[in-house]
Amino acid sequence: MDVSVEPGAEAPFGIRMALQDWRSFRLMGVQGSAHRSLRRGPGRADELCLMLQFEGICEIGDRHTKVTLGPGDVAIMPPDFECVQAPRGSFRHVLIDLGLDLAQELLPQWQGLRAQPFPAGHPAAMALVGLARWMLSHGSSLPEDAREGLANSLLALVPNLAQADGEATATDAPQALPPLARAQRQRVEAFIRENLADAALDVGTIARELGLSVRYVHKLFAGGPSVMQWVQEQRLQACRDELARRGTRAVASIAYSWGFACPSHFSRAFRRRFGISPSQA
Repeated sequence: MDVSVEPGAEAPFGIRMALQDWRSFRLMGVQGSAHRSLRRGPGRADELCLMLQFEGICEIGDRHTKVTLGPGDVAIMPPDFECVQAPRGSFRHVLIDLGLDLAQELLPQWQGLRAQPFPAGHPAAMALVGLARWMLSHGSSLPEDAREGLANSLLALVPNLAQADGEATATDAPQALPPLARAQRQRVEAFIRENLADAALDVGTIARELGLSVRYVHKLFAGGPSVMQWVQEQRLQACRDELARRGTRAVASIAYSWGFACPSHFSRAFRRRFGISPSQA
């Protein structure tokens, strides 16, 4: 099998890969800039992967079929798919190389599911993306028994892809957004995370810095927590993580460092969210 990579118009061009062996399957993390890769020739007859899109937009397929993936989407990549394309911007995804035999055991109906992505709102897709992301980041440092447990948990999720996403509804956000809008939602989320310490962060600032309209930013969060509710949730989670390892650092200092302007407001919000006071965390 021959593989060729054609860089996109954006410069500089680059792709990074990280491979992890989990015994029964392999994880390959891939991230980079816009490109088109083509596989020519018979390929590996025993090759079948799940592609989990973390960031950006990718397209996979052949001459007759094209599947577009946005952030959080999952798709089957069978042996005869010839093309992987990131048409614009940066991307990040992970391939779960199951092999055909294991995939047939876990998902015997995969042939009928190959032309459709499992959307980010699908419960099994959400769980797979979150677990695979964690495994790729932390798996190499875990003891063997923990790795085996995680591997089994990931494989147990795969059959659930074939089930209807009954818990996902048209109002779920950002899962119900089309791929391009999900990519914009991800840009907004990344900007928010980078600027949580700014107590003055608001929707106007987010929209202005990202070149979006305020109305469009609100639309990206429609059907779920509002923009500023999402901001507060990220701040509370960050504070909880830091409180767990704070040592002698004052609670108020941690609250200020994550954008809370008023310690008493932070304490009330923390107790409502987690059921305990910050000093008990």
